[in-house]
Amino acid sequence: MKYYNVHSHYPVALVDEFAIVDLSGKDVAVEDSYFSQGMHPLLLSRLNLNDESIRICKSSRDKRMLAIGECGLDKLSSTSLSVQIMVFELLIGYSELYGMPLIVHCVKAFDELIAIYKRLQPKQRWIIHGFRGNEHQLMQLLKYGFGFSFGKYFNANALRSVPDDRLFAESDDNQSADIREVYRTIAEVRQVSDSHLSKVIEDNFLKTFKFKI
Repeated sequence: MKYYNVHSHYPVALVDEFAIVDLSGKDVAVEDSYFSQGMHPLLLSRLNLNDESIRICKSSRDKRMLAIGECGLDKLSSTSLSVQIMVFELLIGYSELYGMPLIVHCVKAFDELIAIYKRLQPKQRWIIHGFRGNEHQLMQLLKYGFGFSFGKYFNANALRSVPDDRLFAESDDNQSADIREVYRTIAEVRQVSDSHLSKVIEDNFLKTFKFKI
């Protein structure tokens, strides 16, 4: 059984795990690690946007790079929302240009996220990582093309309501979060077998990243 981890901040530690490691702000990937590159909205005040743009463009030529992100909107950030939107739209452009899915970080800004999605109408899949929204927020987002990745913390009603074809799993930046345990918890909440969940997530993962794996 293979465990597909769509967003991790740590190198793969399990032989049965396939993870996309977030290497935002880093130049070199761990050997044999697949990765994503982005600009986190909480860290924008520390970044040189030109340097980070060059880093992403260079990384896009590496066959191990599978996604753009994480990136997005966070109303708890010290950076103004207008600047966050500008950077987010830059990264959406890279996602479209390079044909890579977008790993989205969104905190208290789902209305703005939906407005941007409707205006830009992206062709690439957007995956909201670490989704903790409630069922109402989920239903609003399901009207569009979003995927939803769940980790250690989540709203159980939302997790139960996600359609199979929009579901992903992750360990995020929690070093103690074992992706196998995340899978077991998701299966328990959704009241499905481990094998069923494994097949669902594998199908979604391979379909979403089919041009790169």
